[in-house]
Amino acid sequence: MTLTDHLYNDVPHASRHEHQEFIAQFSGVKKEVFRLVHGNKGTTDIPVFNTKDMRLGLGLHLIDFLRNSNDTEFKNFALNKNLNGKNLDRILNFVFQPEFHVPRMVSTDNFKEVKLREMSAEEAVRAYNFAALSAHMKNKDDACKVMGIAINNARKDVIDLLFSKFSFTREDLIKKTNMYYDIEYSLSDSDADEKILKDFLERGLVEPNHVFRKINSGDTMLDNAINNDNKKMINILLEYGAMTGEEINNHS
Repeated sequence: MTLTDHLYNDVPHASRHEHQEFIAQFSGVKKEVFRLVHGNKGTTDIPVFNTKDMRLGLGLHLIDFLRNSNDTEFKNFALNKNLNGKNLDRILNFVFQPEFHVPRMVSTDNFKEVKLREMSAEEAVRAYNFAALSAHMKNKDDACKVMGIAINNARKDVIDLLFSKFSFTREDLIKKTNMYYDIEYSLSDSDADEKILKDFLERGLVEPNHVFRKINSGDTMLDNAINNDNKKMINILLEYGAMTGEEINNHS
């Protein structure tokens, strides 16, 4: 389980929340709730909890939010010792907009899985659900599509699984990943995992000086890393002889 909606690290603007009549009684907190819940590494850097640890996760993150809030009225409401279950439910849904109905789920240890539909490949990747993912990896073409999703969501565990089951070529990935961006762009953008990039470089699946064609045309992975001030990624790319687009253009 995650604290937020759809395995995402940010909470939507208050205008998109479920209980508008509840939100209307507060002012400042409506602006504060639109935020990254965890860390500063972007929307896909999310804490994932099992059912045992979810209570503690909710409590600690709620305390952190209240400490940082400047809305005294909301803090007094949330910290009222006579707060009832319904209003606690409203507070948790307002502060986190959770994917599951977490407030009720964490109040019981008696869980039953109800299968409503098959998980999509993207849902399985984002949830690290390897059992569900197996249905989407029956051949290499399927695996390439899953690889594209895993790259976009910086899921190294999923990528490691794919490499353990299939042998990929650069041509496989270019043709079959169905990615809107160059693979190299996605491997080096602001939410990318530098360990994944290094894995692809070591395997020869990407060229360190590939010049982007689809977005930021003329730039390279090193340009992305520099623009994002990702020092670890910059060092990895330099180890492989990477240059900026401008440097490549000056050498041609």
